[in-house]
Amino acid sequence: MQNNITFDFIKNRKIWLSIYAVIIVAAIVVLTVFGANLSIDFKGGTVLNYSFEGSLDLEKVETAVNEAVGQSVAVSENTNFATGEKSLVITLPSVKASVTDTTKAEILKVLNSNLTSNKVAAKADANTDDNNVLFSFEGSIKETNTVTKKLEEALGLTGITVSQDVGTKTLTVSVPSAIASSVSAKLAKTFADNKITNIGSNTVSGTIASNFFLKCLVAVLLAGILVVAYVGIRFRKIGGVSAGMFALLALFLDCFMAFAASIFFRLEIDSNFMSVILTTLGYSLNDTIVVYDRIRENNKFYPEMELRELINTSVKQSLGRTIKTTVATFLAIIAIVVVAEFFGLSTLRSFAIPMAVGILSGCITSVCLSSPLWYSWKKYADARKALKEAKK
Repeated sequence: MQNNITFDFIKNRKIWLSIYAVIIVAAIVVLTVFGANLSIDFKGGTVLNYSFEGSLDLEKVETAVNEAVGQSVAVSENTNFATGEKSLVITLPSVKASVTDTTKAEILKVLNSNLTSNKVAAKADANTDDNNVLFSFEGSIKETNTVTKKLEEALGLTGITVSQDVGTKTLTVSVPSAIASSVSAKLAKTFADNKITNIGSNTVSGTIASNFFLKCLVAVLLAGILVVAYVGIRFRKIGGVSAGMFALLALFLDCFMAFAASIFFRLEIDSNFMSVILTTLGYSLNDTIVVYDRIRENNKFYPEMELRELINTSVKQSLGRTIKTTVATFLAIIAIVVVAEFFGLSTLRSFAIPMAVGILSGCITSVCLSSPLWYSWKKYADARKALKEAKK
């Protein structure tokens, strides 16, 4: 076994920790000043997509939409570099729609006529939140597209969505507010020469957005607990829970770097961001476990080796595999970024860029932080133990 260590990973742990600290502080400052670009998945609201001809002054568009809705909105423009087509994206805040009793009765009538076997009924204990109307049903609804079209025809609206929760037997009908129609009418009148046409919309209520956010937090928290438990059990002979805690710290840093990328590049944080977080957790944990596994094996065969040399040697032995895995994954994600930029796919861009940063950070923390910081803790714990024994 070669012990000719040419790079002291433990010695440089404070440098890497300082770099991460600077990035975290910078991200917090940018977040405080400019805020996060949250999608309607997390805050609720409506996104309207329009096609148009010619060129548009986004400031004038924003002014016109503000006049139509009476509150601030977000306006952006996407470009498909392959076709040259441009689209206008307008994000409206969550606005409570006045879904009247007459509208509710009409919705129930359409549902019962198209879902006769499901015995749809209005939920007596349900509170209509924003633009959602809740119903109970029996059995399972295999297909909702037909029902959606029937509702749009009956109510004379577009953008209605129908979703079901099989667990609670709840059918949710989301009715777009009149505010969307006001925006379309205002744009058509103000920018008549640009032939602005609505090509799609998506609405998420505030309650659904809040519930989704809470579920995401629970998923990440559960993943963290399982990481500590797994590492603690698998590597109990070399430190167990303490090793798991520093693996968790590395995972937190990686996830925050992905979040920081979204903040710095002003990317929209949507439901895909949770995929970024969980994928980053997986890659980073794999890299960390590879290093811990080498430490455990080397400790088994060389029990007399000093801890600092043991960790440096183990990290060096696993470095090649970690770098190869990271580079291969990173290049694949960069290809996705290029495609997203070329075709103007903003959703794909907001997924790929944080993912690339998270994967790269996962390699750094696994090699340069998790094990070296664990070493610092071990030395501190050993020193305290020795001090207690000396006082006896």
